[in-house]
Amino acid sequence: MNPDEFFQVGKVVKSSGSSGELVFELDSSLLPKKKLESVFIRIKGNLIPFFIDSLRSKSSGQVYVKLLDVDEKEEIEELLGCSLFLPLSVKPAKKNASGFDLDLNGYKVIDENHGEIGFITSILELPMQELLQIDFNGKEILIPLVEEIVLKLDKKGKILHIRAPEGLIEIYL
Repeated sequence: MNPDEFFQVGKVVKSSGSSGELVFELDSSLLPKKKLESVFIRIKGNLIPFFIDSLRSKSSGQVYVKLLDVDEKEEIEELLGCSLFLPLSVKPAKKNASGFDLDLNGYKVIDENHGEIGFITSILELPMQELLQIDFNGKEILIPLVEEIVLKLDKKGKILHIRAPEGLIEIYL
């Protein structure tokens, strides 16, 4: 197994009770939407697949997990502190605070009133909000990336339709 084809989602933090349950600490933003059926655990440098028998929520960021065929105390103790991995193929797309895909670079931006205004060169992640950085004939235009401005996101055509606040685009022209 190529480790580059996996990403870390958490770790095994402790065992729970005598039923063989483990407590996983997970980064929920990295988990796929569908139910987890298996997980890879790094043991002595190798990623070993384990099937999940049962999974239930414990607290924010932690779950109780019973792994199939892991019942012996020695097996459980060997897993404590180990890192948890999933295949990259199930990793959800990264979202920004506004809920939009972060990879909008290269998208054409079309404003409701001004028509095509350029292409997104990056997204500036500021403490209060994200800003679209748009190249308009060599000039930089900054537009807040918020639901009130975004009208439609066409992923197939790589086009972002917006309604910029009155006067905002004129500042840059």
